[in-house]
Amino acid sequence: MPTLLLAGLGLAGFLILFLWLANASDIVRDSNPVTLNQNQRRPYSLARCQMAFWLFITVGAYLFIFATTGEYNGIITEQSLILLGISSATGLSAVAVDANKSATVVTWPVHSSFLVDLLTDVNGVTLHRFQMLIWTLVLGVIYVIAVLRTHKLPEFDTYLLTLMGISSGVYVGFKFPEKQS
Repeated sequence: MPTLLLAGLGLAGFLILFLWLANASDIVRDSNPVTLNQNQRRPYSLARCQMAFWLFITVGAYLFIFATTGEYNGIITEQSLILLGISSATGLSAVAVDANKSATVVTWPVHSSFLVDLLTDVNGVTLHRFQMLIWTLVLGVIYVIAVLRTHKLPEFDTYLLTLMGISSGVYVGFKFPEKQS
């Protein structure tokens, strides 16, 4: 039981540090080249938040399994790597698309609230962002429940991973034609 407590404290420490960084820096904010007034901040990035979400879920699951079983090898599954890869590729693609548009976009959104930032692009609240957020949360909840029940990382089938990939791909695809203000 002390191992579980230490793992929980370690994860809590990582989470506190991350939340401090998320508030004090642009670690999970868009990298768009918006000129900000003194009281404005860049909006939170859906792709970067998705990356952070999967990072914390997999690290937390790994620490939980290690703390409860004593095992530390053979825990990470192919599906977990694919989920981390999908979220990383989404984040990289979003940055690349935004960088290519930086010369043409005059009015970038600024920070409003966490949820509004995640669901909004230059066209307002969009369905493709909502879809990606919902599927990320649904698979994340299933992932956590599966780990708590089985003490193993879940083996998602190809269809669920494909669904996550499609959702992320649609998000990136819709970033290309965002209205240029």
